[in-house]
Amino acid sequence: MAQLRLGNSLVGLILVYLTFSLPLSTWLLQGYFRGVPRELEEQG
Repeated sequence: MAQLRLGNSLVGLILVYLTFSLPLSTWLLQGYFRGVPRELEEQG
C-alpha cells in the first residue's frame, strides 16, 4: 500500500477490506448454499 501511495486513503481502505472480507464471506456462505435443497432451486 505504501508503494502505491494508498496508505492513508479511502481507496486503500476499500481495497484492503475487499481483499480480506470478500473471500471470507464467500467461503462462509458456501455452506449455506450447499444446504439449499435441489427441489427448491428447480422450483423457480
